[in-house]
Parts: sequence; C-alpha cells; structure tokens
Amino acid sequence: MIDAPTSDSILSDRWIRGTTTAAVVVLAAIAAVVSFRHMRELALAHGEDELAAALIPLAVDGTIVAASMSLLRASRYGARGGLLAWSLLIVSSLASLGANVAVAEPTVIARLIAGWPGLALIGAYEMLMGQIRQGQWARGQGEKGTRQDHQSQSVGGGDDAQPKVARERARVNPLKQSLVMVLDQGR
Repeated sequence: MIDAPTSDSILSDRWIRGTTTAAVVVLAAIAAVVSFRHMRELALAHGEDELAAALIPLAVDGTIVAASMSLLRASRYGARGGLLAWSLLIVSSLASLGANVAVAEPTVIARLIAGWPGLALIGAYEMLMGQIRQGQWARGQGEKGTRQDHQSQSVGGGDDAQPKVARERARVNPLKQSLVMVLDQGR
C-alpha cells in the first residue's frame, strides 16, 4: 500500500514538473529555430519551393508532438499506444535529427552540434511525458491505498466481513495493472 501524498510531496512534484516544463519550453524554442532553419535549408536544397520548405519542418515536429500526446493518452488509460503512434514518433524524430545533421559541415563535431538541439528537445519532452505518466500512476496508487484503508476500517477489516460491493471495489483495476507493467518495462 502506498501512503497518500502529503502537501509537501505534492508541492515538490509540482515544482519539479514546472521546472521540467519550463526547460522543455526553452529547449522547444531553441530547437524550433535551429531545426526549422536546418529542415528548411535541406528542403530548399532538394527542390522544394519556399512555402513547402517552410511547412515541412512544422509537419515533422507537429507529428512528433501528436504521436507523443497519443502515446501519453494511451498510457494514462493503461494501454501501450498503437503501432501507428510509435512508428510516427520514431520516424519523425529520426527525420528531424537527420535533417539537422544533414545540413551540417561534414565533420563529427559540426554534426553533433547541429543535431544536439533536436536530440535535447526529444529527450526532455519524453522525460516530461514520463513525469506526467508517473504522476498519474502515483495518484492512482495513493487513491487506491486510501480507498482500501477506508473500506477495511468501515467494514471490519477482513475480506470475509466485506460486502460484495466493497470487495469488487478493492480488486486491482486491470488498466492500472497494465500501466504498471508499461512503466516497469521503461526502467
């Protein structure tokens, strides 16, 4: 059983998530400018007109955000997400990083520098998504522990003394079990 969150732990979690969110916003701004310029330059070099060259980076990065949000939503309901969301996340991330690296001077250092903002954003964004998923899981566990404690006290403590409805509520939710399995595989 997990203890119910205290006001200090809730405040700490909010501060951590707020700091992470601020870092992601700053990295997003940096990566947006750098990545946009690199992808636009690459598109122009390969025959795209100005409008297409300006829209392609937005489509690539927008796909990363949409796929990440889809996977986050799925994990909040105990699912893994679908093949489409995972495929789009991976392909779009590789396209973004690839475009950044492709326009760099052909040296290892130049390619690392060109690819870093996009890689940093992807990593930071996924860490934030992990914090959100873990926060959902922890809140669910705290509510479950509180609910079970209350039920045990209100019906006499033993399984035999609990009415059928209370026993049903105390059972482990299969969606939460799936979420725990997904989170454990990520460790």
